[in-house]
Amino acid sequence: MRTDQLDFFSDEATSGNPEGPLIVVPCGRTKVWAKFPSAGPTIASDAYTGTQFRAARRYAEVHGSDWVILSAKYGFISPDARIENYDVAFSKLINGYYRPVEMPGQVSDATLQSQAEELVVEHGGKEIRCLVADAYRVKVERAFARWPVTLTFPIAGLRQHAMMEWLARR
Repeated sequence: MRTDQLDFFSDEATSGNPEGPLIVVPCGRTKVWAKFPSAGPTIASDAYTGTQFRAARRYAEVHGSDWVILSAKYGFISPDARIENYDVAFSKLINGYYRPVEMPGQVSDATLQSQAEELVVEHGGKEIRCLVADAYRVKVERAFARWPVTLTFPIAGLRQHAMMEWLARR
């Protein structure tokens, strides 16, 4: 099957996996406000509209016991959190790979560490599976460094196209 024919967004019901890991889904550059500028504050799971976010969300809803979004502006947020439009990232796509960038408005490492602590307390010893590129991986590893958790990064190090294939085949 060709990648452009993979079913990223089937209408099959999502049940989740109560025994599954906590999934961290990266935010996306494409947001609802590009199409609807006057949308106002929007639930995070509906705010990010890009293909990669939607594929990662689908994976999280099927395979995870719960999922959060890693936003470059807000940090680790619930899919139900209301957010406003922003243009901040931890990475930039260069030659097919996401490379780390620093920019004004990024959530602080201290905030990420505090949020990570809350996730560890809430989710106990569950694996935390992070569907993030290398630039976001650095942020996640720093945030959870103080905690004895199992972090996995199944798509880190892959080019964007390979990330999408991985998500589609699961």
